[in-house]
Amino acid sequence: MTEEPLASLTITVFTRHSVNCPRQNDPQWKRCKCRKSLYIREGGKTRYISAKTRFWVEAERVARAEQDKRDPVKIALCKFQQDARRKQSRSGMPWTNGTRA
Repeated sequence: MTEEPLASLTITVFTRHSVNCPRQNDPQWKRCKCRKSLYIREGGKTRYISAKTRFWVEAERVARAEQDKRDPVKIALCKFQQDARRKQSRSGMPWTNGTRA
């Protein structure tokens, strides 16, 4: 049995077709109005979650948000922005693009 690297992450959109859908054997079919879900493979574990949409483009946005939650650079950037907002609100000084308003 092979082990996955800890940093391994796969997030894929797929379609959960209804029994009446003519494309029910093709989970990658994008153009039907069946429910879209996410396949998440992380750290050797597999999860399936609903994208809570029937539109492929929206499901891709949900997948991107899931990836962003795990991206260390985006996590650090978000923390930096939160700290900057917190400092700005404590100072009571309105700032806009690095200059005083």
